[in-house]
Amino acid sequence: MKLHGFTELPLRIWGLFKPVRTKTVWGEDIWIAFPEGRMIHRNGMYDSGEVETFEYLRDRLNSGDTFLNVGANIGFYAMLGAYKGAQTYAFEPFPKTFEILKKNAKNFTAVPLALTDKRGEYRMNDRGLGQRGLNEITFDGTVKITATTLDEYCKEFDIRPTFIKVDAEGSELKVVQGGIETIKRHLPALMLEVNDTQAKPVEAILYPLGYKCVHRKWDVVYTHSNI
Repeated sequence: MKLHGFTELPLRIWGLFKPVRTKTVWGEDIWIAFPEGRMIHRNGMYDSGEVETFEYLRDRLNSGDTFLNVGANIGFYAMLGAYKGAQTYAFEPFPKTFEILKKNAKNFTAVPLALTDKRGEYRMNDRGLGQRGLNEITFDGTVKITATTLDEYCKEFDIRPTFIKVDAEGSELKVVQGGIETIKRHLPALMLEVNDTQAKPVEAILYPLGYKCVHRKWDVVYTHSNI
C-alpha cells in the first residue's frame, strides 16, 4: 500500500516517531501514528470490535446532536461525529496525543483535559507515540495532566450533550460520577468501553435514573427510557 509516495513499511517506521497523514473510510484526511493507526491507514477505520462502534455511531449521530468524545485519542470518532453534522467536543489530556488531535480538529472542538470525578492535576503513564490510546491516569505516571468533571465543563460552556462516548482506560465510572447532574438534566445516550465487571457499578448509577442497556458489544450503550 502506498501513501503520498511511500510504501507502507517505511511509512510505519516513520510513523513511530512522527504522525503521518492518511484517509478515513469516508474520505477525510486524518493524521495518525503507527502502530496504533495502522488499520486506519489500511482500511480507513479501526478494526476488531471497533467496527461495531463505528457503525453504531455512523448510523445514529446527526446534525441535531451534541456529541462528547471523552478519551478522544487522535480524534477518529470526533471526526466522524463532525462529519455526521453533530456539534462535537473531543477531550484528550495527554499532551503529545493532543498535538495530533489538534491537527485533526478542523470541524470540532479539541479540549486538552481529562474528565473524571474531581477536578485537579493528575499524572498519566506514557506508552509512546504508537500506543497512546492505552495511556491511563496513574499515581506514578510521568506526564502531568489537568482534569475537570463533565458537570463543571458542561455548566461552564453551556453544553447540552445528546450523546457521550467514553473510552478512558478504566476511568469510565469516574467520568459518569463526575457527570451525574448533566446526565440527569439532558439524558444523553452513553457509550462506554467497559467489560461486564466494570459495567456493574455504572449500571447501579444509571438504571435508577431510568437508563437501560441497548447495545452490549465492544462498547456498551445506555439510553434513557424516555428517549
